[in-house]
Amino acid sequence: MKVIIENKIPFIKGLLEPIVDNVTYLSPDEITNEALRDADALITRTRTRCDARLLDGTACKFIATATIGTDHIDLDYCKANGITVANAPGCNAPAVAQYVFGSIAMWRKAVDDRRPLSSLTIGIVGVGHVGSIVKRWARQLGMKVLLCDPPRAEREGDAMFTDMASIARQADVITFHTPMARQGAHPTFHLLDGSFTAELGRKPLVINSSRGPVTDTQSLIDALDSGAIGAAAIDCWENEPTISRPLLEKALIATPHIAGYSREG
Repeated sequence: MKVIIENKIPFIKGLLEPIVDNVTYLSPDEITNEALRDADALITRTRTRCDARLLDGTACKFIATATIGTDHIDLDYCKANGITVANAPGCNAPAVAQYVFGSIAMWRKAVDDRRPLSSLTIGIVGVGHVGSIVKRWARQLGMKVLLCDPPRAEREGDAMFTDMASIARQADVITFHTPMARQGAHPTFHLLDGSFTAELGRKPLVINSSRGPVTDTQSLIDALDSGAIGAAAIDCWENEPTISRPLLEKALIATPHIAGYSREG
């Protein structure tokens, strides 16, 4: 059995060698169709686009990604071709939550906001692994918490959830923690758009540490220019790695999709 592993994944060297005959470590640029021709499995991160171009004609029947997201994997192609896909949901959730509260602390320092945290309202869009931790920590800090998660609201009832319009009107901090979905019952593409920013009531800090296209870049720029958004902390960008330079310059915090990159995560 041959397994190819992206060499940027930390702490993995030596784990599979006792049970796998052939373990090969390659850089993301070296993970090509030719390299995968005789490989049974691939373990990777987000830089490797796992689609027909990479996988056609290869022996690969298993792909594991050491990430929560699977945006870089063509799941329909894999299903149609008998390739099993595994991801790591929740693996770096505490690290992303730490990024959120670190961003809040930096924002408050930048604007010299001396109000107690208990006077602030945080709107959490997406209450899964990360959002649930942000919710718990925010409540422990005394913040008022607004939750928006339509799939969970459908399953669990509306009592603990609100809508995007309420978050826009009431939140001092708005943080996004949704997967990326362009279709389906609850698409998340451009959840923050011009219509949403037009409803903003408190010049909030907006944090995107989920997926770039969840927030519309031009709407962010326009709202920062107008003052409708007080500040932005952007870890996830549309069109990565070809990101918006104007948004980069305007963001209070700008990081290269590393919110979950703690040692533990």
